[in-house]
Amino acid sequence: MKLYLDPGHGGSDPGAQGNGLDEKDINLDIARRIRSILTMVNLF
Repeated sequence: MKLYLDPGHGGSDPGAQGNGLDEKDINLDIARRIRSILTMVNLF
């Protein structure tokens, strides 16, 4: 089984912005957290 995490956006494309947050930063953080969890349970 393969799982691909693609947080999208990045570089000059921040995605949606609001309240001092960029979508690209939130998506990247979520992808890294998921990778960490899957690594801990040997699924990644």
